[in-house]
Amino acid sequence: MIDDKRLQSIMNSLPPISPAVNKVIELANTMGTSALELSAAIKIDPVLMTKVLKLINSAYFGMRTEVTSLNRAIILLGVNTIKNLALSTALISGFADRTAKSGLNIEELWMHSLAVAVASKMLAKYVGVEKKYVESFFIAGLIHDIGKLLFDQYKPVKYKMLLFKIARSGGTLFKEETKLFGYNHGNLGALLCEKWNIGDEITESIRNSHSVGDSPQSKMGAIVQTADVFVNRSPELPKLIGGNTEYNESNFLILDIDEPALDSIFSSLSSEIESATIFIKKV
Repeated sequence: MIDDKRLQSIMNSLPPISPAVNKVIELANTMGTSALELSAAIKIDPVLMTKVLKLINSAYFGMRTEVTSLNRAIILLGVNTIKNLALSTALISGFADRTAKSGLNIEELWMHSLAVAVASKMLAKYVGVEKKYVESFFIAGLIHDIGKLLFDQYKPVKYKMLLFKIARSGGTLFKEETKLFGYNHGNLGALLCEKWNIGDEITESIRNSHSVGDSPQSKMGAIVQTADVFVNRSPELPKLIGGNTEYNESNFLILDIDEPALDSIFSSLSSEIESATIFIKKV
């Protein structure tokens, strides 16, 4: 935990997660939850309900006939995908308002985050993560940079100046954040995850998303960090100012892969990202 009273004040001022999303997460984390129970929770939030139906009928799932029943959509999507959609909806709506002082391009941030989410899910599948856990890697990738939004919202002037400095002179953002503030966007993102009860494994992967060298890393952390660097190093994929482009070699040992294998693993990444844009679109 970061010992900074001002930072804790920021965390305390964050809006709580919506009751509907909170209930969906609670149900998704409970074994034996039925589609009817999830449906009742989702119906509390008309925006979320609309997004569920849009998702099942999107190119991402490629259904041959239109699905109009919420219960059937939930069954087809699965609990973890519903959880991902609920969280992404809450995050995008919760940080939608930007000020004139903002230095972040919000559209670019979400497109980059989506790219890392899709890549994380693809890499998780490749290294043999059980199917029922794969969706957690998607959400971990999607929110790995959420701390940047917190910096931008609560320290907008200093953060905008920092982004401008890196854009002009180069540098790695998380290292420069640590120099200026004493913590980086991974630390901030982890605090938000804790407040919203997103889960310990995802929280730690966000907290350690920019560990370097031989720092110990969970499999989820290794996957998200590797996916992030791959996206940052790929000319055709969406990237952000000061993104990390250095692979952590210890991650390859954890995942039992090598760098040359990544091009093959991610060969369909661009098309997969295009199909998954439904997760970051507003209704």
